[in-house]
Order: sequence, then structure tokens, then C-alpha cells
Amino acid sequence: MVGHKVQKREMIIGNQGGLSLVAFALKALLPFLSILIAQADEQPSCVPNRVPPLRVAVIGAGPGGLFFCHAVEKIIQQQEMSDCREIQVTAFERSSQPGGLWQNSDKDSQISIYDNLWTNGASFLHEFYDYPYADHFEGPVDVYMRREDLLGYILGRVQKNSTNFFEKYIQFNTEVVHVHYDETKKLFEVEVKDVKTGAVTKSMFEKCVWAGGGQGKPKIPDGLVEQLKRDGYKGRLIHSSDMAEFDKDVQGKRILLIGGGRSAEDLALQAIKCGVEKVYCATRDSEGGDMADTTFWPSDKVELMKGIELAGLSEDGQALILQGVKKKWPSGYERDEKGNSTRLENIDTIIFCTGYTKNLHMLEEPLGLGGAAEEIEGFEISDDWKMENNFL
Repeated sequence: MVGHKVQKREMIIGNQGGLSLVAFALKALLPFLSILIAQADEQPSCVPNRVPPLRVAVIGAGPGGLFFCHAVEKIIQQQEMSDCREIQVTAFERSSQPGGLWQNSDKDSQISIYDNLWTNGASFLHEFYDYPYADHFEGPVDVYMRREDLLGYILGRVQKNSTNFFEKYIQFNTEVVHVHYDETKKLFEVEVKDVKTGAVTKSMFEKCVWAGGGQGKPKIPDGLVEQLKRDGYKGRLIHSSDMAEFDKDVQGKRILLIGGGRSAEDLALQAIKCGVEKVYCATRDSEGGDMADTTFWPSDKVELMKGIELAGLSEDGQALILQGVKKKWPSGYERDEKGNSTRLENIDTIIFCTGYTKNLHMLEEPLGLGGAAEEIEGFEISDDWKMENNFL
């Protein structure tokens, strides 16, 4: 979660991804809400319709974008603002549904979570102060929640006191293609495209919130993928976010998972449930990563291969070749040419469980953090700043 202020431009960067969404999804946006309150109230004697609204653009309608709009909605509902400047928020969402990464059924979304995902953070960490579990679920809540349950809980919260919440704040099927800050006008020019018709429009906003999340794009080793295709690999090559035909991709087949994190662990178990013949998991981590936490797999169908990476296709084109790796200083791995190589025959599907990366392509360079997002710890706010009301 980071915040960034560029030469006093109110461009707010918020990371919505991950499972600790209640604790962290909007921590960076708290000061910004105070800015909105102050600027909306800066002319208390103003007359409605004579002062233009404070226009705020939000990029993304995943948990971060939804919670921001919900916080603004609470500000509007709890304060007498009829004689003050109106706050007008528009959240642009590329897919046709809210929820961002937590949805799994939108064909227009580039990213979706596999349906059988369970959170790896305990449910008591995700409960909202203003929307307790008892208000949403009819019975007890599991310690670790299913994807669909958590998504339903998120959507239920924002609609609790605003049944037309999505119609009011979210513009679906709309991709933000470019954001430019006009120094002369002191406004953000936001260019968007209708993903259904291709129509492109531009609008001006006083504020802009990026809520695209830390998992906006699949992280795939493109060079390796191209090499496998060039060498004639005939099987399926997919990312762990591409679960549309998972049953077909694994049932009765031999598959290779690249990466040893939680996604690989989840998909290995799901593949077994779908009737996979054999699961190989290759990870560069010599300890086996998160996959090593599971010491027994049903039917003994999973083989964890530690300290190794996929190198390519064999010369005869009949097998995949995996090569040992070693750590290099100060970070990362390099191929150990003296290490052992492994040959895997008849692999039907390769699934890259290699994570995600931020999607900042729509922000022009001065606004996009220049790759330094992980180094920025928070907003430049005064030491004595306090939040009087918790609108989140």
C-alpha cells in the first residue's frame, strides 16, 4: 500500500490486492478522504448549482475502489452538505462486474481467481466494523473463507445503505487507457475506452485515485513461453489466473506447475479433485516454498521438485528439460550448469504459478511511480494528522 504525491497533484496510489484487505486496502487513502471533506466544505456558504462539483476519478472497482466509494458515500450520508460543494466520484471498471480479482466469471476480465480458492488469512481479520458477519451470513463463518463468500460479503457491505451503489459510482465495461495531468488547468485528463464498442472519451477531474491493485497483470516468463512454442511444444501453456477450462486442462493428464507458492499448492489439490493423472511442481526454492508445507498429497499424485527450473524442450521434442539452479548475490537465481537436469515426459499442460505485477500502463510517467512503488512507505502528511471519523 503506497501513496504518492507528485508536485501537489492529488494522484493517489492504493494497492487493493492481497487477503488482508480490511486492514490494509485503504490505509493509504485515509488522508485523501480528509482532503475531500475539507475541500467539499471549504465554501460553507455556497449556493447549490453555482459551485461545480469536486470530481474524483477512481481507476478500478475491486475492493480498494469499492471501499473508497463506500467511504465517500458515508461522508455524504453523515454530513450536512446541502450547502457545500458536492463530491462526484466515478469509478472506471474494465470488466462487467465489481470485485476485481475476487470475481471469477467475467470473460472480459484479464484476471480472475480460481473458484476453489480459500483465503489464507483468518476470517476475523476481514470483518468490517460497520457490517458484522451476522448482518450478512445466516450461520457461522468459516475460519478461512471461500472466495465467493468473501466477495459476497464485500459487495453486501457497500450496498447495505445504498441499493443503487453500483449505478451511482461505477462505470463498467470501461478501460482507462491514459491519465494525463494538465499543469495549466490543474486537472487530470482521464481517457477511457468502452470495451464493448471501442468508443474513446476524455473527461477532466480534480482528483484521481488509482485502485488497480498489485495483481493487475499476470507475471509470465514470456521468453520461456516463446521458446517452448518455437521448439514445438504442443501442450497447453496457461497462467494460474486462466481457470476458465481448468477441468479440461488437467483431467486425466500430466501437468507441470511452475512456482512453489500458495497458488501452486491450491491448484495441485484442485487438480487432484478434477482427476489429474500426475502433478509435477518445479520451484527454484531449494526448500520447496509453500508447497513444502504439505507433506502428504492424496493418492500420492504430487511430486515436488526443489531447486530447479524449466529450461526448455528436449532436442527430440518429446520431453521437457528442467535444470538445477543456485542463488546468486544479492538476489535471484541463476542456472547451475553443473547441476543435474531432469527430463519430464508427456506433459500435457504447463501452469505458470508465477504471481502478478501492478498494471500502471495507463498512468503517464510522472504519475506512475517510475518502478519505485515498493520503496515508498506512505503519504507525505503532517505528524499531528488525526482522523476524526472512521468512514471506511
